[in-house]
Amino acid sequence: GGMIWSADGKSMLVKCAEQGRANLKRIDSRTGAVTALTTGDQDVMQYSASADTRTLVALISTPTVLGDLHALEASTGKTTRLSSFNDQLFGGLNLTAPADVWYTTFDGKKIHALVQRPPDFEAGKKYPLILNIHGGPHSAYGYTFFHEMQWMAAKGYVVLYPNPRGSTSYGQDFANIIQYHYPGDDAKDLLIGVDEMVKRGWADPARLAVTGGSGGGVLTNWIVTQDQRFKAAASQRSIADW
Repeated sequence: GGMIWSADGKSMLVKCAEQGRANLKRIDSRTGAVTALTTGDQDVMQYSASADTRTLVALISTPTVLGDLHALEASTGKTTRLSSFNDQLFGGLNLTAPADVWYTTFDGKKIHALVQRPPDFEAGKKYPLILNIHGGPHSAYGYTFFHEMQWMAAKGYVVLYPNPRGSTSYGQDFANIIQYHYPGDDAKDLLIGVDEMVKRGWADPARLAVTGGSGGGVLTNWIVTQDQRFKAAASQRSIADW
C-alpha cells in the first residue's frame, strides 16, 4: 500500500476512495493530472510493485469475492487474476451484489447507499429491513465483501447500509459537515434512506430494525430516542453516555 513512484519519477500510484469504491490512480508528478489505473465496483485492499514498477500485485475484493490476488500492468492497468482461494466454497453459496441507490435527503444533498437484498428477492414483495450504520463516523461502506450483510440478507432481510453525511469518499466538505453536529443530521439522512426503501416497496414499514457498531452504535442509541419506527435495535460496541 501507500504511494508508489514510477521508476522514471514521472508519476506515482496511490489508492483513492470515491463513492465507496477503492481503486488505484496515477498522478503525474509534473502536472498533477490524475488518471485511473483500475476502475469498477471493487476494493483494492493492498498492493505492491516490482522493483522496476512495471508490474503490481494487488489484493482485490468485491461484494461477492472475499479477496484474490491480481497482477496489474502499471502502464495499461490490464489485470490478471492470480488466485481463486474461495471458488469452491463460494460455489455452494448464493451471493449477490448489492443494489446501488442514491436518494435526496432533507436539505437537498444526495446520499449514497448500498442495499443487500435476499438472494431470492422478489419484486413486489415487502421484506423486513435492517438499517446497518457504519462507525467512524469518518469512514464509509463500499464495494467489498461484507459477510455481515450477506448473512443478514440470506436470513430474509433487506439490509440498507448507507453513507450519510460524515462519510468519507464523497469529498472533504461532505465528511466535515458533521463537525460539532454529531449525531444529528446524519441520523436524518439514515432515516430518509429507510423511507426510500419503504417508498420503493422493498421494506415492510411494520418490520424495521436498526443496528450499528462504534459510531454506528452511537447513532443507533440516538435514533431510538428520536424515532419510534423500529421494532428492534442492537447497539454494538458503542458509547452510550457522553
